[in-house]
Amino acid sequence: MELNILDIAITTLLRDKRKKLCVPMLEIARCLDKTHGFIGLVESGKRSLSVGELEIYCNVLCVKMEDVIAEAKKKVMFQFDLT
Repeated sequence: MELNILDIAITTLLRDKRKKLCVPMLEIARCLDKTHGFIGLVESGKRSLSVGELEIYCNVLCVKMEDVIAEAKKKVMFQFDLT
């Protein structure tokens, strides 16, 4: 399954935020009741998150899901000059 550009922007933002906060992938995986490999697939753009998984991921990073989505939309719009 190929992800759309917004999905990729969201997962890229989450990966960058996770790394900046020094949160290990294993912590995200544990909270989602998933494997480390699953998180790797998500962060590499090969797997998407459900809305519930996205909410948990954001909660672990202490960020608002709506803020992540809004920031990802801005990046996509800027990248394609859709404004």
